[in-house]
Amino acid sequence: LLEVLVGFASFTSCLVAVDKLYLYYSTVFYKVMALIWPDSWEPTLRYPGRWKRGAKIPRVLVQLPMFNETHVAARIIDYACKMEYPRDKFEVQVLDDSTDAETRAVVDAAIDKWRALGITIEAIRRTNRQGYKAGAMHEVHDAIKGEFIAIFDADFLPEPDFLLRTIPYFQDKNVGFVQGRWTYLNADESLFCRYQEICLNAHIKCEQYARFSTGNFFNFNGTGGVWRKACIDDAGGWNARTLVEDMDLSLRAFLKGWQFVWVYDVECPNEIPSDYKAYRKQQRRWSCGPMQLWAAARQSVSESSLPTLHKAYLNIFFFGVRMLATNVISFTFYSVLVPLLLLEYVQEVEMEETHHRFMPWWAIVWMPLLVTFSTMAFSPNSFHFMILYVMYENAMSILKLGASLEGLLGLKGAMTWTVTQKLGAQASRSFDLQKVLKQISFFGKEMAVGASLIAAAFYGYSIGTSWVFTVYFATQGFIFVIFSLSLVEAFNLQPPPEWQLLGLPDPNAPPPKDEEQPLSKRKKAKKKRPNGKKKGKRGYETVRSVSLEEDDDHELNRADDDDDDDDDDDDDDDDV
Repeated sequence: LLEVLVGFASFTSCLVAVDKLYLYYSTVFYKVMALIWPDSWEPTLRYPGRWKRGAKIPRVLVQLPMFNETHVAARIIDYACKMEYPRDKFEVQVLDDSTDAETRAVVDAAIDKWRALGITIEAIRRTNRQGYKAGAMHEVHDAIKGEFIAIFDADFLPEPDFLLRTIPYFQDKNVGFVQGRWTYLNADESLFCRYQEICLNAHIKCEQYARFSTGNFFNFNGTGGVWRKACIDDAGGWNARTLVEDMDLSLRAFLKGWQFVWVYDVECPNEIPSDYKAYRKQQRRWSCGPMQLWAAARQSVSESSLPTLHKAYLNIFFFGVRMLATNVISFTFYSVLVPLLLLEYVQEVEMEETHHRFMPWWAIVWMPLLVTFSTMAFSPNSFHFMILYVMYENAMSILKLGASLEGLLGLKGAMTWTVTQKLGAQASRSFDLQKVLKQISFFGKEMAVGASLIAAAFYGYSIGTSWVFTVYFATQGFIFVIFSLSLVEAFNLQPPPEWQLLGLPDPNAPPPKDEEQPLSKRKKAKKKRPNGKKKGKRGYETVRSVSLEEDDDHELNRADDDDDDDDDDDDDDDDV
């Protein structure tokens, strides 16, 4: 029976590796080809990245869903209101489901400040949290007047020109949403945050880019992007049937024939959860939700007009392999079957053929090593944390596997929604023992696995099992124990960053608040270029210069590449 299970696990491990390596190869291939022949191979050039001559400026709503985000609520409102866009075509909507009086007061104060400065902004509050984030967005959707909806979670800090660099892609009427690339404010806060950065970079920089480049389905990441309102309507609107309303809407829109754009150059900084308990809630949601969606949408995918290969990719690799099999293998193979296999068959005194008969080294060592290298390639500054990343990933796998099965089987409690609390990247780097002891929580499954692996290490050592695997069992067991006590964020072996050692200000801290003036009283820049045009990023300066007093029918007079004059040649390096 053990050999059968190992054989099945090895086959599943092959599928996981094929998916990972295919995405890695696709990313490298398109990146290299885009460097050599950008006009033919750069995926974003399939769509208009700059305004066409005479294009009308569309109305945009910036939507900020939040729940008890006391530490970051004012910050996201400030960043949203500072975004560059014609103010008569721009509004901000705070979907505040907060039950905390302090958070509500923070939101109200921020709204009053920006409303006094001429920004169209309002807070929408519900009497219940039915449907959670999806429910809040669904309830206000019909009343939205804007053609496009930009969505940012409370921990995000969108760049001022975010809208100016994403909205032009919607000139292609088939584009349903444009997704920006996440970057991370506090990746160097701890080893735990660095681990999360490695995971997210592999998803954002590799998986999303590869799927976009090859024309496969990729989902909206829930924040840091812009939706076309008509696309949301056509796909059936926001739906709270799963914990991943963003992936659900993306899939329904994809099946309707809409296209999506993923833009590498448009960055959207955000904060990684520094608290392990908050991260557990986030990962449970991200693991359970896709399985709920797979169970709900399998028939829709099969009956859609998609090509057969697209259907197979969605069902087999996107959901079956990436969302389920990866979690199954990470836990059952490396934390259960491998220890059993080694303790049962492998001792130093046994012959080499025994090793190869019962231990498929290509599945246990070499293929996972290739997959790990392909993951670490997108976080080169963290390459020396590779072993720690693997062990952290294994320790998280028991939670992810349980959540995946819970969602797939529709078990009771699968629809429990918990918000990932953010601290505004203000967590201290200093080790405070009293604070650590107060924050300890106990998670029994991780403790049971950790104790079993440590016991296996001692038993294996006593019977002569290879020292390599004895060390692996002991180390992996210790990591499980740390996770079981929620101590993982307390163990920070990284040195402080250079700015802290030198006593300099935190470069990731929000900029100091300027003494704002009402928009109508701000002075326009007087400096002009010789040809009479204001200097700035090509394709954007006309939008920035639109004043509040002009009429609604604004025109964007900057032409695309085919219409450029010789006078503009000196700006070619600024193209998006």
